[in-house]
Amino acid sequence: MFKIFRYLLKESDVTENDFIIAVHIATEENDRSKGFLWANEGIEKFPASDMLYALRGNLSLINNNPERATEDLSQAFSMNARNPVTTLGFARLHFAKNNFTSAKEYIQSTKDIDPDGLSGEQADELLQKIITSEHETETLSMTGIIQ
Repeated sequence: MFKIFRYLLKESDVTENDFIIAVHIATEENDRSKGFLWANEGIEKFPASDMLYALRGNLSLINNNPERATEDLSQAFSMNARNPVTTLGFARLHFAKNNFTSAKEYIQSTKDIDPDGLSGEQADELLQKIITSEHETETLSMTGIIQ
């Protein structure tokens, strides 16, 4: 599959969606290097693509680079505040920082934008992780481990 994208993304009639699909598949296949490569190439060719910035931001978050993730997600958000991939990315970013209140707000935004879609489903999954984390933190606090 990746071989096809290598050729497709070099064609003169390549579209923004071709890059989006390539980055998404690379991310799903856990091939971050190809994901970053194609996100960067896509952004160079389509600098107004909020989706490519959102995808690169999510890759940066997976790559444990919250500063870069914040930059890309903020850029995507400034272009399109109703992109559920961006709002879910912010939810994940805030969850990674243990800022559960903000994460929940972004989850709600994601669910408002995409209630029945993939982002909405992923938002529900993240919400369950937050609830579990909050419960664990509360339990540790009650036992005196966290002071």
